[in-house]
Amino acid sequence: MEAALARHRFAELVRDRSREFDLLEACLLLAAEDGSASDADAGRDRLRALRFRLSEELTGREDFMHAAWALRQILCVEWGMRADPAAAEVPEGLLLTTLLERREAHPLVFAALYRELARGIGLPVEVVALPGTVALMFVDSWGRTYVNPVGSAQVVTREELTRELAARLGERAAQLPRLLGELPTRRVLVRLLLLLKRAWSRRQQPRRALAASERILLLEPNSLVEQRDRGLLARELGDRQQAISDLRGYLEHRPDALDAARIARLLSAMEREERDEV
Repeated sequence: MEAALARHRFAELVRDRSREFDLLEACLLLAAEDGSASDADAGRDRLRALRFRLSEELTGREDFMHAAWALRQILCVEWGMRADPAAAEVPEGLLLTTLLERREAHPLVFAALYRELARGIGLPVEVVALPGTVALMFVDSWGRTYVNPVGSAQVVTREELTRELAARLGERAAQLPRLLGELPTRRVLVRLLLLLKRAWSRRQQPRRALAASERILLLEPNSLVEQRDRGLLARELGDRQQAISDLRGYLEHRPDALDAARIARLLSAMEREERDEV
């Protein structure tokens, strides 16, 4: 699958904001554009194998603790998967195909896979955002139960999660009740693309970073910050018209933004260059 076709299919998949879309298929389409089509096709085969293996173990009538044990056994023991926060440093670590093939990727990728497999057997698991990472949450009549992707998908209590965060975040861990916000499907994908954009930027690959920015805007077309970032990347790549359009739109709607003066200077310089060429 060529990158252009992968982008087209991604746009079609996420177009309707009124309904859920297949998160794992969206992740595979990201991989088809940022990695290779053959990797994405192989990823679909591995997903089918995973789902079949899970169906051998579970009927869909089990309680969450039983299902969580089975998911951990299959993903982390049998398949040897692990979530590595450091994977955000490289673009490959943010692709679902990397997790399925090399068995290691960013916690957000692992959480997306876990969530979709759990939902496939009738368990309404959610991804919740935390500073620098994510967790998984299941709610039933007994309360909230959490799964830590980094800890080999171990089931943890809220108190255990708080203690782990306290060791890493210090006083900020006191904000945990406010920080545990559920990430709907669209936001999971946006968060993943933001990480991908930063990873490509660190590698000084502005064209690939721009591709991530464009896909974020397919998901959140009204994001002014992302419109600004697309404009800055377009400027870096020499696409002056796109850059002027995006940065002008950003300033029109955010004239009091903290970076408004800097953006205005860049915009003025590009507009002057354009006039000089006429």
